[in-house]
Amino acid sequence: MSGSTAIANQALTLVGASLISSLTEGTENANIVNAIFNDVVKQTIAMGNWQTTIKRATLTQTTATPDWGYDYQFQLPTDPLCLIVLEVNDDVKGDIPWEISGDKLFTNQTTIKIRYVASETNIGILGPLLQMTIAHHLAWKISYKITGDNALANRLRTEFFSLMPTAMARDNIQGSTRDLSSDYLTDNVRL
Repeated sequence: MSGSTAIANQALTLVGASLISSLTEGTENANIVNAIFNDVVKQTIAMGNWQTTIKRATLTQTTATPDWGYDYQFQLPTDPLCLIVLEVNDDVKGDIPWEISGDKLFTNQTTIKIRYVASETNIGILGPLLQMTIAHHLAWKISYKITGDNALANRLRTEFFSLMPTAMARDNIQGSTRDLSSDYLTDNVRL
């Protein structure tokens, strides 16, 4: 069973619905899941800094220049698609001014390297906690359509949002030896 089908079946189990053998098998449950599966994956990835979705890239400067505010513009990655820019030119303190507009990054820097959250389409490389979180998100999104039970949908929504912080924290235990100064934490972490 493929990673996508396994995640779909985890979601269907949470809902209490019949399992599927593939997203495209043509059954009602498969059609409901398949209609929103890729969007739910992308949304769940965009909600956190999952280690298996963080990528690095050196951006290409475009020939156009911004109309105002910055001197240069760079094309954001499209394969895999850049969902969220986490860091520019190894600047964890935020001293380098930059801005995202559409699929471009504007800055006064002449070269740009970024760390970013990518929209990963290869489900097989996603970590187990992210896969579990996607299954819970999917269960919430499909539950009312499959069961008509609003109480179940609300319970699954609550479970999904309760699971997210724990899953992200556990997923991020590994990731970096970077020494974050207390100034960085004071200036950039909002509780």
